Amino acid sequence: NLPHGKYDRCLSNLFIKGGIGLSAGVVLSVVFFRKRTWPIPLSTGIGLGISFSECERQFNPVSVEEGQKSHSW
Repeated sequence: NLPHGKYDRCLSNLFIKGGIGLSAGVVLSVVFFRKRTWPIPLSTGIGLGISFSECERQFNPVSVEEGQKSHSW
């Protein structure tokens, strides 16, 4: 994989997951929390955090297989 392809995927993932988080926050704010604004940045931040985590995993693949613990404590 070329690095610019990874950057493109990360950037598109950022916009998609951030937009989904923003949309979910607006819906939660209007429907459940009587137009309070805190669900909007919270859910947007969660979406951006998930996107960042997936991007980090693309650039720095984990040397241990998923499901295995990397420490003994």
